[in-house]
Amino acid sequence: MPAPHTAASGSAASGGNDKKGPDVESNLKMEAVQQIRPGWRTLGGVTLLVFLLALFCLRFTLVDGLIVSLWLPTALMIALLYRFPHRTWPVLLLGSAAAMAAANLLCGVPPGFFLPLTLINMAESMLAATLLHYLLPADDPLENVASWIKFVLAAVVFTPMISAIVMLLPHLNAPDLLPNRFRIWFISESLGILSVTPLGLLYHRTSLQRLLHSPRLPEVLLMLVGTLGFSYLALFWLPYPFAFISLLLLTASIRLHRIEALLIFLALTVMVTLLIASGQIGHIRYPAYSPLLNYVPLLLILLPANAMTIVMHKLNVERAHIVESENRFRNAMEYSAIGMALVSPQGHWLQVNQALCTLLGYSPDDLKKMTFQDITHPDDLDSDLQQVQALLEGAIQSYTLEKRYRRRDGEMVWALLAVSLVRDERQRPLYFISQIEDISSLKMTEQANNQLTEALHEEKERLHITLDAIKEAVICTNRAKAITFMNPVAERMTGWRAERAVGQHIDEVVHLSRGLNGPRVANLLPFDVNENLNSAIEHALVLTNNKGESFEIQRAVSPLRTLEQELLGMVLVLQDVSKSRELMRKLSYNASHDALTGLPNRTSFERDLHQALTLTANEGQQHGLAFLDLDRFKAVNDTAGHAAGDELLRQLSQLMQESLRNSDRLARLGGDEFAILMFDCALEPAHERVRVLVQKINGFRFYWNQKIYRIGASAGVTIINDPQLTAGELMSQADVACYAAKHSGRGQVVVYQARQTRLLEKDSVLLTPVQIARILEDNLLTLTARAAAPPKTPLATCFYQLSVEVAAAEETGATNEAFHATVALLGMEASVDAWLVRRVLLAYGPEIARKGLAVALTLSESGLTSPALHAALFSALRQTVIPPSLLLFRLDESVLLQHQTEAETLLKTLKQQGCGIIIAHAGHQLAALSELPAGMADYLQLDPQFIAQVHCNQMDEILVNIVHGTAHRLQAQSIAGPVDLPATHQKLMEMGIDLIEGEVVSAPQPLEGLLSSGYFAMR
Repeated sequence: MPAPHTAASGSAASGGNDKKGPDVESNLKMEAVQQIRPGWRTLGGVTLLVFLLALFCLRFTLVDGLIVSLWLPTALMIALLYRFPHRTWPVLLLGSAAAMAAANLLCGVPPGFFLPLTLINMAESMLAATLLHYLLPADDPLENVASWIKFVLAAVVFTPMISAIVMLLPHLNAPDLLPNRFRIWFISESLGILSVTPLGLLYHRTSLQRLLHSPRLPEVLLMLVGTLGFSYLALFWLPYPFAFISLLLLTASIRLHRIEALLIFLALTVMVTLLIASGQIGHIRYPAYSPLLNYVPLLLILLPANAMTIVMHKLNVERAHIVESENRFRNAMEYSAIGMALVSPQGHWLQVNQALCTLLGYSPDDLKKMTFQDITHPDDLDSDLQQVQALLEGAIQSYTLEKRYRRRDGEMVWALLAVSLVRDERQRPLYFISQIEDISSLKMTEQANNQLTEALHEEKERLHITLDAIKEAVICTNRAKAITFMNPVAERMTGWRAERAVGQHIDEVVHLSRGLNGPRVANLLPFDVNENLNSAIEHALVLTNNKGESFEIQRAVSPLRTLEQELLGMVLVLQDVSKSRELMRKLSYNASHDALTGLPNRTSFERDLHQALTLTANEGQQHGLAFLDLDRFKAVNDTAGHAAGDELLRQLSQLMQESLRNSDRLARLGGDEFAILMFDCALEPAHERVRVLVQKINGFRFYWNQKIYRIGASAGVTIINDPQLTAGELMSQADVACYAAKHSGRGQVVVYQARQTRLLEKDSVLLTPVQIARILEDNLLTLTARAAAPPKTPLATCFYQLSVEVAAAEETGATNEAFHATVALLGMEASVDAWLVRRVLLAYGPEIARKGLAVALTLSESGLTSPALHAALFSALRQTVIPPSLLLFRLDESVLLQHQTEAETLLKTLKQQGCGIIIAHAGHQLAALSELPAGMADYLQLDPQFIAQVHCNQMDEILVNIVHGTAHRLQAQSIAGPVDLPATHQKLMEMGIDLIEGEVVSAPQPLEGLLSSGYFAMR
């Protein structure tokens, strides 16, 4: 801040310019305090500007080498801190303090001297900015003289005085120096704040651009040059020069805008400061006085000039508001759609708009030569003049009158006249404001309206006679739904007399319910009266009158509207449809139910199935679907006759209905086939419910003609959990599962699996469950081994994957295809898995251990979820001599993800015992696969369909790379195969696949042959 400079005193210390704000040129806004956090560019610009101002003051405003006579950095800091939020102050203050410190050091001021003064500068700027925040409006801080006075008292007087007192505290031991130091500090700070801070408060990003592009720019430049030039001459050649300079400043205040005048004030302040600091003024004009005394008149002439600038700004703003208000009134009058005029108290037209001229057929000049009495119809003149007199006397404030004017062509025009009176400050009448609206067309149609009213009355009478003659109940209401009319049929059906019902709310008279014993319809007219209504008809309603009689009715609601589509009321029509509805119910029941058993038929069942699919799509519910086929029913029909078969079907239908929930749907599809739909039922409960039902049917005894007949049932169950499937596809699934149940020995319940459909489509020659059991018991299966090795060293086999195949057909009586198809169809995979575990771990275990071979065993979906297989597997693991490290267990990706909970438990136990895990056919569900816990699997084996064309198909190559990367993220290795072509082998080797299997490694070979050979594994 200012203060004694020195070496001895330290004005150089001009404290720290507290700066806040982004780039002063672009980001300060006059409209409101900026709430922007300064960026690095803004902080750099502010710091540089503070540095330049401090350096300027230290270099060029010294008086006698001791005094900084003008201190500008603090003034700029106050404006910037005022414009930015408090959270940005620390950054701005730190940057400003650093800039001022650099300027002081560059001028040779010791740090011990300028640092305390810098702190005082920062405290002063924060105090001033805080006071201004509370005292000045945010949108225009210096909008009027009151705001300017607050600014002067707070920022120009109070804060410099406080900071000057604080600066003197360390120098209390030298009382003779205190007055001079106080004056130095106070004058330099006040002058700087008065010159710079108003500019900072008012400046915004467009100020400079507007000035440079303004047509006033030459006048501003001329005023700037003239003010500086004449001021310079006055300082050297005129007595009392500051009196002349004040006139120049007041002239600038009057002629220029605020920003323009303040810029000239700042320029004059800098010029005078430089002259004083250089000693030209002080030595020439006032050699006996301190140079600082020259700043007192400068400060005194700046105050009125600033005040005059604010006063002129306020006057210009008010003048602009007055002009704008006059323009609005003039435009509103001129462009009004109705006639408007200003009329003198004597009746002369003072001002008229175009709409009035068009209405009356006169030009504005012609009307201004006339009075309103001249063109008013004689019959309407007296009433108009009476109203005018009452208005002049103050008895009324305004009046409205329908009157006739005589147009220029002699035609009379009807107008609606609205008049009010404008008075001056002494309540003397100035002029009338008249609004004249053409209502000729309304008057012309008045007679037509009267005729139309009579016609409407006649039409209403005819309508009432017509309504009394029809067979439907007709009830009319108003907008409030109060009854206005009832015909005789409505009286009979509701039990109310029309005289009593009129005026009653319709809900009090008409009692409707949904069904005979259903809930009452609370809103008989189910529409908002403000809606755009259309006619509506609603069925399935019952009307009950106050005599206890009930009618099945059909309700129709229609709105009554005016020509302008405004709602007048509604018409409720009730038609007695009891007889027709009873007939329709019978027809509907017969169309949707089986005539023999009374159960829903296929058509009705398919509707329920579509409803279930809708619930699945909208609410995510699961439903069970079952097909049930009776066993040995044809034998009853053939031996006991069709009458017995019909009775058997009726009894079984009753039995099945009693065994199901109320929400379940049982339907007869035809013959001895039934379908069951179990709403909101998962697969396991649905399977159990159908299993119990089949057991009851299997145990049922049918008596006919003193004979007992026993039948059975087979059923297939599927789950409805995919809304994308159609009803036909779901019924096909249940049918396929039912076929599988009948094939597995009848009396069974089988859950649908996709492989059942695929196997049936192959039309394979299937085996019986007995044949499958014999093959497993007699060990009529062989094990084939396929080697897996690194692609770079195909001979270095890591392990062998084992697969089960049927022995020659002459030994088993079955083909390999028929065996696997039957196992899959009947769900006997767990039995095959158990055979594989026992055969490998126990029968071949010693030889596998002796050879040191690592082998991989495949577990099926049934095996994974079979507790019996789990028990057999862990029992065999405890008995086998094969080290766990040589055993791997292989399961499909889809099986793992579908049964993740059971799989994680089993795999975790196997891993704890030291066994390895292979996830096969990977690549179809990468998102779910990548979410598996790391370390769960040791290998990911890609689906073979991605390998066959990987050397020539870029999409396959990308997918293989993704699976390979997923394997490594799961801390596993990748396996690809079968690899039969050298090109495929080369490509996989380039891609870095860990292991491959196929012909390039070795051909598949029987496990017995491998064990009997001289091959030993090298670990």
